[in-house]
Amino acid sequence: MRLSFPWQIGRILKVQRFVVAAMMLALAGCASGAGGGKGKEVTFSADAVKPAMPQPAAASLKPGLATMYFHGRYDHINDMPSLDKPAEMAKGRPGKPVAPIDEMSGSGVMWESQDFQFFGVVFTGFINFDKPGTYHITVNSNDGIRIYIGGKMVLEDPFVHADAMANPVALDIAAPGWYPITMQYFQKRNTATLQFFWQPPNANNMSIIPASALMHVPK
Repeated sequence: MRLSFPWQIGRILKVQRFVVAAMMLALAGCASGAGGGKGKEVTFSADAVKPAMPQPAAASLKPGLATMYFHGRYDHINDMPSLDKPAEMAKGRPGKPVAPIDEMSGSGVMWESQDFQFFGVVFTGFINFDKPGTYHITVNSNDGIRIYIGGKMVLEDPFVHADAMANPVALDIAAPGWYPITMQYFQKRNTATLQFFWQPPNANNMSIIPASALMHVPK
């Protein structure tokens, strides 16, 4: 069959990339037992990541992680506006909250990026670890990603790259509850992907972190 419409081609590419990502995730799980990516899993002890203090009131939490969009030609996460410079962060454009983090784009357009290349997104809010134990996390990204949880940089794959699973990390959670999370992501050009996985205690496999575990408090 002749494919003459861009949406047809984009749909097929998206399906193909989803299948490849699933195969990568399955192979990683066989290799590490934790669903992880390209290398040895790193463990963060219970005192390395801190829960929000005080815990956000249940009535104040709203679904999804808050988003801030930036325009720029980034080759590394460090090229994005600095999180500790309010003047740079103030130049961003707020968007609608996002959850779950599970997006694959054949065109490069992601969420409310309004463009298919040369943009970055900063996600902020809270992630809920609802019981004690070890949580394994990883991401499938294209392009760069960096994640802070509980005040600690726990995961990154910061350069330009095709779809790839990041090195897995294990978070030892002693105090269940809401933990602050910040994610920096950028898309340079062509296809784009960001999928956020976890394996909670006693779970057998990695899965997309559900929307119910990702919240924010509106400013």
